[in-house]
Amino acid sequence: MKPSPLVLPFPDYRLSANSRVDRRSLTDARRTARMLGAAAVNLSGLTVLDAPLEIFIKVCPPDNRYRDDDGVISALKSYRDGIFQALHVDDKRVRLSHVGFGKVIPGGAVYIWIEPLKVLPDWMED
Repeated sequence: MKPSPLVLPFPDYRLSANSRVDRRSLTDARRTARMLGAAAVNLSGLTVLDAPLEIFIKVCPPDNRYRDDDGVISALKSYRDGIFQALHVDDKRVRLSHVGFGKVIPGGAVYIWIEPLKVLPDWMED
């Protein structure tokens, strides 16, 4: 059984690589997302081992609009930066990321689990 996830709101539309917003409005959106990521860690009491990590992300969109996975992944970058900053861990330790879509829920949500990497897939080895 997985530990409790970090729960974050669905990311601001401005953070998607597909959005066409002025870069100045991105600064506030990124800052807010980093703060939300750090707050989620602080509230959860999450700690990680000094080992390679793998991250599991379940995205539950707020509506049925089409969203491609690379747009959502790019929108989650500031969340991840805030999470790893609060953990005092360099995010380069993440060796494997899993991103999937869940059911539509009102308001949307993002669930994130961070675990030590159990097995590095054969195709990733040197």
